[in-house]
Amino acid sequence: MKPELLLENAILGFIQGISEWLPISSEGLVALVGNLAWGRDFEDAIALALLLHIGTALSAIVYFRREIKTLILDTYKGPRESNPLLAFILYSSIGSALSGIPILIGINSISVLNGSVVMIIVGLLVWINGAVQAKQKTALELRKIDSINWVEATGAGLIQGLAILPGLSRSGLTISFLLFRKYESKYALFLSFLMSIPASLGAALLIIITRDFSLQIEEVIGAVVAFFIGLITIHLLISLASRIRFSSFLFTAGLVLIIGGIMGLI
Repeated sequence: MKPELLLENAILGFIQGISEWLPISSEGLVALVGNLAWGRDFEDAIALALLLHIGTALSAIVYFRREIKTLILDTYKGPRESNPLLAFILYSSIGSALSGIPILIGINSISVLNGSVVMIIVGLLVWINGAVQAKQKTALELRKIDSINWVEATGAGLIQGLAILPGLSRSGLTISFLLFRKYESKYALFLSFLMSIPASLGAALLIIITRDFSLQIEEVIGAVVAFFIGLITIHLLISLASRIRFSSFLFTAGLVLIIGGIMGLI
């Protein structure tokens, strides 16, 4: 166990714990810092970033433990009464696997710059949407979780799978998609964070299996740091989304997406 490697992974875990839930690319940021600060190989840095998702996935599991418990109980009760949230998790996970697994297999040949350009474009669209909503004189009727359908869930999953691309933000893309579909800010965040759990754990498991990657104490420390920082970040973002107007949230999300994309181009 090397102290300098422990510190390195703790710092990268801290970055992962924050950036996973913000509309910026956590994989891209962790890989970039790992490469510039410690000379990590790009492929290894991306693999570590995906492994650190174990920590942030666990933070989402702990934070949303009541909702997850309800989903599990509803699964055992059978099809007597459909649960829209359970269907959302199922279809979004299928969509994520369809788009994400092929990308993960061919990650070596992918450019960070392409993802950064996409993030800037998405950020501009979200920002424009915020401007339109701000100018509306009548109150916008926003959607809640019970209005979810399988097409939207699959679409959100397909978009989430694309976020394995360096430079693309998983939370940024999925939250933007749900905001465009007129879901309330707090529900857009909730759905985005919840659907990340199976996708993040699946990506980490695939890395371990396909690359014969064994978790060392240094990676575990990084995941633990990502877990605690992730808990704090989720709480702050959910609280913020419940307090600000929908248009203001769109402005903020769009701006962060644009800044994150520009940072990826520098």
